Amino acid sequence: ICFIRTCLEDLEWKLDDDEEDEDEDTNEDDYGLQQLSLRDDNMHQQRHHQEQADWSSNLDTVRTILTSRLNQVHSHILTSLKDDFHLHDHFYALKQFLLLGQ
Repeated sequence: ICFIRTCLEDLEWKLDDDEEDEDEDTNEDDYGLQQLSLRDDNMHQQRHHQEQADWSSNLDTVRTILTSRLNQVHSHILTSLKDDFHLHDHFYALKQFLLLGQ
């Protein structure tokens, strides 16, 4: 991301937030009802303990998100180099220069 902002001088570029956290979409009224019931609170605690125990699935989720972000960054860099900086033209000129010495 630093390369995009400094070398490509693309200060406005940001990662797309396609991946929304499902827990953020929880309705506040439903959450309030859960807090009123002791049984629901107990289930929430059990779910929390289960989430802590299942760290491998959380690790897979993190890997998936990081891979998605990595692909976004790489795609933007390659697109900028090809379209804005005409990378293929530079490679072609370099090839012509090197073959001139034959």
